Amino acid sequence: INFETNSITIFNKKAKLDAIISKFTTISGDQLSHFLKNRTIKVPRKLHMLALMKVLNKKVKTLMTDSLSNDFFIRLQYYKDFTEEQYCILFDKIAANDEKAFLEYRYTFVNLIFLNYVALDFNDGEINYIRSIGKEKMEDFSTYARLIDGACIDQEDTFDGQSIDVCKKTLHLTAPGREIRLIAKKYNLIIPSRLNKEELLLFIKDYLGNKLIAKDYEALSMMSLSKISEFCKQVNIPMSAALTKTELVTYLFYLLKIQPVEKSSIKELFIPDSDEYKPFIFTVDLEAIPPFGKGEPKKLIHYEGEENDIENDANIKLIDDDPNSDEDVAVVPLAQAEDANPVEEENLDEPEENLNEPEEENLDEPEEENPDELEEEIPEDEALEEEIPLEETPEEAEEENPKETPEEAEEENPKETHEEENLEETPEEPKEELEEDEVNILSDTESIDNDQFGSMKIEKSGKKLGKIIGLSIALALALGLIAIVIIFILI
Repeated sequence: INFETNSITIFNKKAKLDAIISKFTTISGDQLSHFLKNRTIKVPRKLHMLALMKVLNKKVKTLMTDSLSNDFFIRLQYYKDFTEEQYCILFDKIAANDEKAFLEYRYTFVNLIFLNYVALDFNDGEINYIRSIGKEKMEDFSTYARLIDGACIDQEDTFDGQSIDVCKKTLHLTAPGREIRLIAKKYNLIIPSRLNKEELLLFIKDYLGNKLIAKDYEALSMMSLSKISEFCKQVNIPMSAALTKTELVTYLFYLLKIQPVEKSSIKELFIPDSDEYKPFIFTVDLEAIPPFGKGEPKKLIHYEGEENDIENDANIKLIDDDPNSDEDVAVVPLAQAEDANPVEEENLDEPEENLNEPEEENLDEPEEENPDELEEEIPEDEALEEEIPLEETPEEAEEENPKETPEEAEEENPKETHEEENLEETPEEPKEELEEDEVNILSDTESIDNDQFGSMKIEKSGKKLGKIIGLSIALALALGLIAIVIIFILI
């Protein structure tokens, strides 16, 4: 691997290191953990813990009073001494649903593995195997982290990614009982809810060692469980059948002593000398937490230089890997990836201008021209004339336009004055000739324009007009009711 050119040589063929790391990053946790478990040299748990911590260092800065429970904020005072399991629990609480954070965590873990490729003794065949496998569906953070956790092991004098001395103190001060049992279960160690007589006697025997003579042990075995617990108090043995939290931690490390777990052969790891890979140092303002969870969320994480701190999201760009490529590659490091495309900012501005110009023109045209054209083209009288025939029944239409003989139609056609005004009436439709003593049923517009308006036709025309007004009122009420229903639904 050449980190300066960001390239890797596999079977004498060069490839992009970023592309190989991207491939390892995008395979599922099940695929990656299966690969790591089958290796002779296991990955130290410290690398997995650092990958979690690197992402959490940035997420913790943004925590508000409503981000976690009050008890967890108290635990955060010991953040720098957390174990891998505790970092995993915190990640699940504040970053599990953040896709960028999940991706950065996976990429960081794989990157740390490749930084230690010499100690881990990676070979060309293993890397080509990962390059060739098909991708499976990615799990959620909790499932993925558990799978990777199960493929990692501790180094000498460490437990759960932390030094044993620090770990004992941290678990005692921060971990509840269920969390201690969860960590033990990860190492296939079972801590009972309460010790029985035999378990307590075995602990006493191990704790006292050569100080406990066979005669005393036989005497203790004859006592009841409560008497044995009382004996432990008298001689300052830190154990009882009830198992307090302090005793849980003590019993956990007792189990580790009698049931040793596998340890990594790697003594030293290569870790970048960067603050990103060091625990974030901060203070927690517990007084900012409102009582009973009330009040507006407030900032309570404070650290040196927070006033001038600018948060930068990780710019991780996954690169497709082509296993068949045998060309020499010139790879741009991730840190320079943003500068490789300086034209992006200009392209983003252009569509905004192009989109805004036509919108202004289109909005102005219908507002100025369309309303005037509608008012001029549709007078009130003609609009009424168009609506009335739609509401008429067949009987009313027959009364208005009674059948005429051909002779009467010939006399009437020259005298008609409303052919041009009524758009729906065809010029071929005949009308009866009006006589003085004959009463025709006319529409309201015909009655108003007719020369005979005012005599006996007023009464019959009034009846017809009443029908039309009634229909109009009913139509208006229906439309009003519909409008009220629509307004009620929108509200």
